[in-house]
Amino acid sequence: MAAPDTKATPGLGWYPRPVSRGRPLESTTSSASWWAAPRRPPLALFPLTYAFHVAEEAWAGESFPVWASRLSGVPFTREEFVVLNGVAFVAMCVAVAVQWRWPGAARVVMPALGTIVASNGALHVVASIGSATCSPGVISGAMVWLPLGLWTLRWAARILPAQHVWNGCGLGLLAHGALSAVAFFN
Repeated sequence: MAAPDTKATPGLGWYPRPVSRGRPLESTTSSASWWAAPRRPPLALFPLTYAFHVAEEAWAGESFPVWASRLSGVPFTREEFVVLNGVAFVAMCVAVAVQWRWPGAARVVMPALGTIVASNGALHVVASIGSATCSPGVISGAMVWLPLGLWTLRWAARILPAQHVWNGCGLGLLAHGALSAVAFFN
């Protein structure tokens, strides 16, 4: 029989039960325990919000490819934008499918997804402020992706060992950086 602090939490597969100050967190209906016991973000939100975010980038204002090309001086065509986001969307769907099929993959997948969406949302906000223009994608980035990413990272930090969270965050930054490099340094 497993020790109380490693007892599996229902619906979370291999994860240890969330612990606060050495005591297992119990799921009750009181608001204090609801806040303490983290809820995993629904996986379906990632591809759904990605489609919403790309739609805003494609059709809001002058479109993200035109805006980014104008500010960076590097040509970024609509065709490159569609291909790049198509590849990224498929990769996100694969990551979500892996997480659904093998919940233990959360050790890397959930922090990576959280990092990707939070960093993208934050970069839209920073780029808008820094350029004194409205980056296409800033609204969904700030109002949808940044909160979703932070929720996911908060969940991961409460449930997963720190090393797994850091590994996932590193993978997320690497993936986001690689896509940005392909877009702007082609």
